[in-house]
Amino acid sequence: MDPKQWEDQYSLDCAKAKLILAEAFPELLVSSIKFLGSGWDFNCFEINAEFIFRFPRRDKYNSLFNKELEVMKLLSDSLPILSPDYSFISHSSKVFPNTIGGYKKIEGAPIIEIPPSQYATIANAKTMGDFLTTLHSLNTLKKIENLSIFEERSEVTKDFRDETKKNLEEMKGMIPISVWNKFNILFEKYKGITPFLGKKVLTHNDLGVEHIICGGAENKITGIIDWTDMAIGDPAADFACIWASNRKFYHMVVENYSGHVDKDFEKRVEQKAIYTLIGDSLYGYSINDQKRISWSNQILNTNFKL
Repeated sequence: MDPKQWEDQYSLDCAKAKLILAEAFPELLVSSIKFLGSGWDFNCFEINAEFIFRFPRRDKYNSLFNKELEVMKLLSDSLPILSPDYSFISHSSKVFPNTIGGYKKIEGAPIIEIPPSQYATIANAKTMGDFLTTLHSLNTLKKIENLSIFEERSEVTKDFRDETKKNLEEMKGMIPISVWNKFNILFEKYKGITPFLGKKVLTHNDLGVEHIICGGAENKITGIIDWTDMAIGDPAADFACIWASNRKFYHMVVENYSGHVDKDFEKRVEQKAIYTLIGDSLYGYSINDQKRISWSNQILNTNFKL
C-alpha cells in the first residue's frame, strides 16, 4: 500500500475551502468553518455548524461522486433512515475543478466515536435491519435500473483477498511488527474465498463505523452517510463492518433483516470484514490517522483477542 496513492491533490485547509465555497456558492455566507477530516476519497468541512461539504481529494473520484449525487436524489425518499440531502452542488468552478456537494448536517456522531454498549441496542438493530431490508430491494425500481450503478464481480471476495495480501506485504516494516503480526494472523485465519452466486442487490458497500450516525440521549441511529462506493452486489457486504465492530449487534441486525440470508452468508460477511478491517487499518497507518489506528487496535484487542 503505497501512501502516495492516497495523497491529496488539493491539500485543502479551512482558508482554501472557504475561498472555494465563496466562488462556487456566493449565496452561502460562511460565518464558521471546521475541518472534519479526510477519508479515502474526500475532505470534509462543517459550515456554520449546519452543513457538511465534501470535496473529492483526487480527480478520479469525481465521476463516482457525480453518480452518488444522481442516485441519492432518487433514493432519499425511499429510505427509512436519513441520508444526505444535497442542497448545494457545484460541478466545477474557477478555483476547484471537481464537484462539491453540501448537505444539511445529520445530527449525531459516527459510531466510531460511541462505545458499542451505547449504540448496540434492540431499537437500533431493528432500525438497521429495516434499513438494509429496504435498501436491498431498491435496485428493482425502474428509476434505479437505468442509472448504470457499478456491479461487483461474483468473485469480489477473491479480489479483496488478493489486494489485502499485497497490502500486507507492502506494509511490512512500515508499521509496528507486533501489529503487522496480528493482521497476518487474521488474514491467515480468514483467507478463504466464498463466491456469491445469489441475486445481486443495491448495497451501500462502505457501511463502516464512520458512516453510521447516532444521536440523542439514547444514541438512536439518525442517518447513513457517504454513499460513493454504492454498488450492485452481495448483500453480505453491508454487514461486514457491523460484524467486525460488534458481533452481538451483528446478530441482532440479522434477526431484523428480511432479505435473503443463504448458508454461506456469514462466511462472506467474515471474509469481507477481515479484508476491510486490515485494509482500513493499514490505510490509517499509511497516513498517520490516529483515530483510525486507535479504533482498529481496539477491535483487534476486544473482538479478536489479539
